[in-house]
Amino acid sequence: MASEQRTLPIRITLVELRPCLKTIGGTINLTPLAMRYLDYLGAGTRLRRRSIILDAGLDYISFRTGRRIGNIWGGIGGVRVARHDLVDVLLETLVQEHSEVVEIHWNKRVAQIREKSEKVVLKFEDGSRHSADVLLGCDGLHSAARRLWVEPDRKKSYTGRAIAMGWGKAKDVSMRFSSGDPALRDTAIFSSPNGILLASYYEPTRTMVYFAHIMYMEEPKLDERDGWKAAGDDQLRLKADMSSCFKAGRVKGVLGAVEDCEKWDLYPVYVLPAEGRWYEGRVLLLGDAAHAMPPQGESTGLAIEDAILLAHILRKRGSQTVEQMFSQFQALRKPEIDKYYKDAMWAMQYGFQKRSWLSSIIMDWAIWVYLLLKRWRQQNHFDRDVRKLPLLG
Repeated sequence: MASEQRTLPIRITLVELRPCLKTIGGTINLTPLAMRYLDYLGAGTRLRRRSIILDAGLDYISFRTGRRIGNIWGGIGGVRVARHDLVDVLLETLVQEHSEVVEIHWNKRVAQIREKSEKVVLKFEDGSRHSADVLLGCDGLHSAARRLWVEPDRKKSYTGRAIAMGWGKAKDVSMRFSSGDPALRDTAIFSSPNGILLASYYEPTRTMVYFAHIMYMEEPKLDERDGWKAAGDDQLRLKADMSSCFKAGRVKGVLGAVEDCEKWDLYPVYVLPAEGRWYEGRVLLLGDAAHAMPPQGESTGLAIEDAILLAHILRKRGSQTVEQMFSQFQALRKPEIDKYYKDAMWAMQYGFQKRSWLSSIIMDWAIWVYLLLKRWRQQNHFDRDVRKLPLLG
């Protein structure tokens, strides 16, 4: 929203839990639409220097047949980049281009949220306080804004899936079809009857490859943080699970690439219920804080689009109340998010599960049709722009 300071005298205070920039996670796909918004915010050029352009796009490959089932997002301006680089670029853009209107407070843990005299008052664990006209909760699945104020009873739920993320050197990765052609061009999803593996380049030199394996895993019975740490520390089990999924198939080198990764990090997949409040009073949730869903390739872009739409609506702040603006945001945004949520839940339920060889054949055909339709619709899909939506008032 800092870009809107040219037309609105808005001052923004960012409150960050950690003492410095520390982003976990792997790589992310940014669609042409997301990149157009980042260009608008002044971050696009910086980001492209750290990413790969998806000229070949995303290939969906049947590990069973050793063939490409379909392809999307190729040659239309999408990129893949490390999550840390995206956050670093956004921070760099804020500091260099918007420091006069944006102030950042590090190492602040919110202990209490209250509204008083048309202000939102935050109390932090260090005893300090801060007040503002509105509070935007952009703090993800574990949102303090949602937990302490907007909807404390709206709890996350575990999907039964976790993602194991690993990194390998490209020189050690040689995944090829039986013809000898490389199976990995930009980004590839290998689908076997026993699991899904994503492999992707993500930085301009293409010397490193990122891997993500979606696996079934029971939720630990221990304390959540300690339980998942213990599960992630069990590297032998993680590698054994992946080896069992990709030991038999018609794409050469996949098993070797997986086994060559020295360290795998484990991230459980949690979601929020589809129905729930996005705002309460002067506090509004954005991104995963409002609508956390399973991975579906556009989640980061959706969070960026949330912010762009809100900035668009805030142009009306001289003639509308906070309630009117937040209500309009949810009315315009939720129907679109609901579509993504349903698609992501369907993909998790049917696409990321172990299958018999017969059901694998059926699923390959279903995925082929799905990708064909998605490719046919992608131009219109990415041509939309929330900055052009008509507003009330």
